[in-house]
Amino acid sequence: MQAFKVCCWTLKIWMIQLALVLSIQAQDCSRPTGGPNMVLSDSFINRDTFTNGEQVSFVCSTGFVSAGGSRSITCTDGVWSEVKMKCKIRSCGSPGEILNGHFEFPDGIEFGATVHTKCDVGYILVGSGVRTCMSQGWSGRVPICEAVMCGPPPDILNGGLVTPPGEEYKFGDVVVYTCQKEFTMNGTSSIRCSENGEFQPSPPTCISRTWDPAAAPPGFSAQNCSRPKGGPSLILSDSFIYQDTFTHGASVYFVCSTGYVSAGGSRSITCTDGVWSEVKLKCKKRLCGSPGDILNGQYDLSEGIEFGARVYAKCNKGYTLVGSGERTCMSQGWSGRVPTCEAVMCGPPPDILNGGLVTPLEEEYKYGDVVVYTCQKEFTMNGSSSISCSENGEFQPSPPTCISRTWDPAAAPPGFSAQNCSRPKGGPSLILSDSFIYQDTFTHGASVSFVCSTGYVSAGGSRSITCTDGVWNEVKLKCKKRLCGSPGDILNGQYDLSEGIEFGARVYAKCNKGYTLVGSGERTCMSQGWSGRVPTCEEISCPTPVVKNGVRFEGGPPPYKHLSSVTFRCNSGYEMNGQATLTCEMNGWSADVPSCIGVGIHVGEERLG
Repeated sequence: MQAFKVCCWTLKIWMIQLALVLSIQAQDCSRPTGGPNMVLSDSFINRDTFTNGEQVSFVCSTGFVSAGGSRSITCTDGVWSEVKMKCKIRSCGSPGEILNGHFEFPDGIEFGATVHTKCDVGYILVGSGVRTCMSQGWSGRVPICEAVMCGPPPDILNGGLVTPPGEEYKFGDVVVYTCQKEFTMNGTSSIRCSENGEFQPSPPTCISRTWDPAAAPPGFSAQNCSRPKGGPSLILSDSFIYQDTFTHGASVYFVCSTGYVSAGGSRSITCTDGVWSEVKLKCKKRLCGSPGDILNGQYDLSEGIEFGARVYAKCNKGYTLVGSGERTCMSQGWSGRVPTCEAVMCGPPPDILNGGLVTPLEEEYKYGDVVVYTCQKEFTMNGSSSISCSENGEFQPSPPTCISRTWDPAAAPPGFSAQNCSRPKGGPSLILSDSFIYQDTFTHGASVSFVCSTGYVSAGGSRSITCTDGVWNEVKLKCKKRLCGSPGDILNGQYDLSEGIEFGARVYAKCNKGYTLVGSGERTCMSQGWSGRVPTCEEISCPTPVVKNGVRFEGGPPPYKHLSSVTFRCNSGYEMNGQATLTCEMNGWSADVPSCIGVGIHVGEERLG
């Protein structure tokens, strides 16, 4: 009976203790909510409940970057600590410089903004002129503004060869016409390649001054000619393609078909009493020449470099192709641009349980780089100690494992049971390696490793600790803020480095006098280096002012740089409306470009006659 009472009291005490334990058990946390423009890291997005003491981390949403503050929070008895990280919209910096053109920035240079290309007069855009600020920088590539080209000038009936002869002419080029013997020119002898790719004004005509049907012998009637046929790869010039009948004495011209160029011989033939003279012009396929040199790669030229041939880019081993690798020889040259072969890169190598630091320790490794593993004391390596960054961007072969060589449960004293360890906590700016973040309990003899938090790098000391009978040894790893080094040199400008060059610091670009900043001038030291790109300081210049019916009176020719001046005066019979002298200032000309109005005509009226 006495034994039964003792048993009952023991049971009651045990139940009371169990109730107390249940009543003071720490509370779990539900899924946390971050601040504006941030989301949970991928490791946690599929979880709804987190245990007491567990840490989670946030990352900035797509198009946003960290503006400072810790990205991790901790669950303490059902309550999350405050999120310190702030996110700001990403700035893409300068979209680059366009030769013979410029970008317009209606939306700025932040994430989601678009910039638009505008080519200078006489140049035409090749490809898309719109770039968008994306999460990884500007979309596409810096566009190209190519010179406007005109084809051969129009042929004229009974005209000689134009001077200078050519297959192509660039914007502004002038050609001069002549007439054959016994023909007189009607109209201007010279025309110019205009900005729309056509010659202006219309070409002259050649009028006969000798053929007089009334003076022909009695009964003579010269025969007309039908449309002539050329040789291989020849076609009639545009001036004659709609004409079916040509009079005695008329001359026509042939040109080479698209993709062909002249190999010599006169391109004109003449109709004489119903018969065409022989076509002397010969044409051959156009050669596109070299398609360019590919850094860390080469072209397959097996199809040759003539019109219609294709070449194929091939990158060297360890490099990967960016963009299209195929180009075609077209009538104007090679299609597309020279592609890029970028080095294959691998991220950090996998961590191994009970392993030491790999050597060398880097954030990124290029193709062929080798890292070497070590095991901690009392552990033996199983497998190869070294792995290398392979051409597919992953380390090969699989990393080794570290096997304990000291702990032998059979040799432990009778009744001894080593204690497990709970999740360890590191020092300032330290976090557990990814291999261990989901583990809450670690067995006796197990080792884990720490890494420095984002924006910090090792300042020395072992990054691994070991569990011995329920107790972790001391963390020796120390971390310091990452140094981003120089943000680069700005041509015609410099940086304000008053905040330093450590993680989180910002630098501000300032241009020299007479230059203006293109793109964002602010850069931040991030975990991977400086954000954005080195900005551009462009020399301040103003567009060439054009005054119709007027001439430049004082001041030099274009280009017009900062503080340069130009003065205009109107031609005879016109008077000036506006300011005659303009000065190039920071934001453009000091006044609107003037106009020259016919004497007696009010602004807004049209000149009669």
